[in-house]
Amino acid sequence: AEAASGLGRAFFYAGTRAILVTHWPVHSQSARDLVTDLFRRQAADSKLSRAEALREAMTGLMDGPGFTDDKGKTVFTYAHPLFWAPYSLIGDGG
Repeated sequence: AEAASGLGRAFFYAGTRAILVTHWPVHSQSARDLVTDLFRRQAADSKLSRAEALREAMTGLMDGPGFTDDKGKTVFTYAHPLFWAPYSLIGDGG
């Protein structure tokens, strides 16, 4: 916990206003999907807060197709909190 908070503190000292962290290791594909969707939502609507963009990206991940195989068949969905719940936005939302 101290290493994570120390790393976060270093980012804030360097001038960042917010960081997105996870509380446990995440599935790579679901993480890519969530973060890509988060930034897409922020780029599409400049009035959308970071927190709201994250919430919408989480909902999109839950409702999305999930992990698919080479043939496009869903192997498992990302509806379980394991895939979307570890994310927290820390810092100034402005």
